[in-house]
Amino acid sequence: SLFEINPVLKTSDNKILAVDAKVTIDDNALFRHKDYLELRDIREENPIEVEAGALGLNYVDLEGNVGCMVNGAGLASDSSSISGWVSRIGDLRGQGKSASGCVVQFGGRRNRSF
Repeated sequence: SLFEINPVLKTSDNKILAVDAKVTIDDNALFRHKDYLELRDIREENPIEVEAGALGLNYVDLEGNVGCMVNGAGLASDSSSISGWVSRIGDLRGQGKSASGCVVQFGGRRNRSF
């Protein structure tokens, strides 16, 4: 989770005011604070990531030309690193860069498929 205040203003009577703020909450923590869901503004989010989330997928949209669909965050991280490394030594000659990652985890639920 992240809480960012920028800019901060000091008034003539020495009060400190937050002029603008941004709050990012880890989706995995929302079960603790279901009331925070009411504050969500999906217009501020990447539409592809919102759609993936509605389907129960973790999707990260990056700038690049190599996509990965994996079954765990660790594998996603490794795949992203390896795709860049292989592109430096292979035919792409440094042109390969992670474009997106989709993590599919079934969490023990049996009757779920895509």
